[in-house]
Amino acid sequence: MRHDQAPPTQRHENSHELASCAIGTPRESYIVDRRWQTPAEREISFLKEEAARAVTYLHEGKPFIIGNHPDGVYRQLAPLELCQSATGESKGLVAVATRYNGGKEQSFLGLPTLTLVYFPTPSDAPTYCHAGAYSYRAGPADLYPGSVGTLELVIDHSSGLAQITQLQSSAKIAHPSVSAMLKQPGNSLSTRYQRWPSRLLELAFQHTRRMGISHIAVGPVPDSKLPLSSFVRNHSMICKKAEACSYARSKDRAILTDTSIS
Repeated sequence: MRHDQAPPTQRHENSHELASCAIGTPRESYIVDRRWQTPAEREISFLKEEAARAVTYLHEGKPFIIGNHPDGVYRQLAPLELCQSATGESKGLVAVATRYNGGKEQSFLGLPTLTLVYFPTPSDAPTYCHAGAYSYRAGPADLYPGSVGTLELVIDHSSGLAQITQLQSSAKIAHPSVSAMLKQPGNSLSTRYQRWPSRLLELAFQHTRRMGISHIAVGPVPDSKLPLSSFVRNHSMICKKAEACSYARSKDRAILTDTSIS
């Protein structure tokens, strides 16, 4: 196993089990209430410094809130797992995000939802904050400034199916300005955090197993509340990782079945 493929080894003492999905409002949170929507705004050093402070809070084992707290729409992030290489080098952190509206937890189309967000180290957060300004609005870069990427999973208990509705990078690597920021010779952040999709998928599969869900939809499935109308984005990546985690694909390639659950 290469160093950059070593699994995360350190978990915060107060991290929340994925099976619950609900974090609750913490006693003490770092609150970020500004909107970071354009490259010009993210050039402001204060905003990039604020991203670093928020990510530092997570690395210290504390949650933070971003959005219009407490009366509007906001997202609360709580640290789940510190990620390290085999040599002990920090590879960032995974957090669980919970969406609230007026203090009430919100779900995805009424379905139980798990949202995982991968953050870099605090020192790399300002760069990702700026790089994310060149990505789509209302995407991970806007929702979770300074993040590397996100995964969202929903579960339809009535049909016994789960679906990964999002596996998306916060930075549009194909954009020339972003590529220049993240792929600097000798200090490529894209290389440093290249395992983020793999780790988030591993955690998502662990979650479905704890919930007793053995089937994951990656194609159209009738009689389900899942919002799937076509094959999911990053279909090949999800299926490849699923097969490595003991899942088998159905003949029509629409369902992944967990063979580790008897």
